[in-house]
Amino acid sequence: MAEADPETVQNHTPTAVQQIVDGVLAVLMEAAEDRGDTIRRIYIETLIPSLIDNGTVMRGIVGGAIEFGFIIAADLDRLLEGEDRVQGLPWFSRFYAGYVTDLATAVAKALYA
Repeated sequence: MAEADPETVQNHTPTAVQQIVDGVLAVLMEAAEDRGDTIRRIYIETLIPSLIDNGTVMRGIVGGAIEFGFIIAADLDRLLEGEDRVQGLPWFSRFYAGYVTDLATAVAKALYA
């Protein structure tokens, strides 16, 4: 098993990591159920300042999100079958690309605005 990049792990407590994971999953469910982007916007608006205040650098935020996306994609590939896999994996790729773009944009604005 590969070790986590220390730039993406930083000094987050297990509780903070669980909150990040729960938030991403809530954003994912909102998108999967086609309920708009309110949770996504609020999550990103509250997450980014907190991470930056904690000393997390852009590489850590965006890199951590990308790592998490690969984990989810691998799980989906393993768990989905047939047509669910055919439709699910491309949907997740599009969703997550947009999510990471929004995340990176928010980080850049917070750091360089």
